[in-house]
Amino acid sequence: MEESGDDVFPSLHSAFAIFHAACCCVVFRTSPGRNGIPWFFRGWALAIIAAILRTKQHIVLDALADAALGFAGFAFFYRSPKESWKDTKQS
Repeated sequence: MEESGDDVFPSLHSAFAIFHAACCCVVFRTSPGRNGIPWFFRGWALAIIAAILRTKQHIVLDALADAALGFAGFAFFYRSPKESWKDTKQS
């Protein structure tokens, strides 16, 4: 890791990727004929994690914190389309 003083913990590169992949996996899980799409997003998130570690811009602790933050954000903010539809239908 570069010691420039500009590094931030957690880096959020993989946190956003994990959050996005988790949301897309849930959305595309219910779509007919889209079985391969969740695997694409999982692979994309893993590729971003591998890239931040491979370029030595961040350390493994960053990747673990990013994963925790991404999943926590997903658990806190994500609402299924069915739940959202029920809320708008009742209004």
